[in-house]
Amino acid sequence: MHSVVVMNRLIFLLLLPLALGPVLAQSNTTEPALPKKLKINSAKRADLLELPSIGPARAEWVIQTRRLNGPFRCVAELRAMPRLSEKQFQALSVAIYVTAGDTRCPPEPKAPTSR
Repeated sequence: MHSVVVMNRLIFLLLLPLALGPVLAQSNTTEPALPKKLKINSAKRADLLELPSIGPARAEWVIQTRRLNGPFRCVAELRAMPRLSEKQFQALSVAIYVTAGDTRCPPEPKAPTSR
C-alpha cells in the first residue's frame, strides 16, 4: 500500500511540470500584444465594423467616401466623419493607417506605449 502512494506521488511530481508549462509560459510575457492596425483604404465593411466608434452608418460613410473621392491620403481626413467626437477620433486614429502619407496632412498619432 505504501509503495502505491509513493508511486502516485512520484508520477504526480514528474507530470506537474508538463501541466504547468503553458501557465508559466504565459505569465512570463511582460507586455500585452499591441492590436493590429487596419489599412483604412482597403478595409471591407466587416473589418470597419470592428473598429472603435464605427457602426454600420460610419462604415458605409467610409466606403462611400472612398468610392467618391478615392483613397484617404491620411488618417486626419476621417475627422470629416459626421458626429465623430475628438475622443472617438483619437481612439479610431490609433487603430487604422493609410499606406502613403500626404505631406499636407498632419502626422498620424502614435499609439500609447504601455509601461
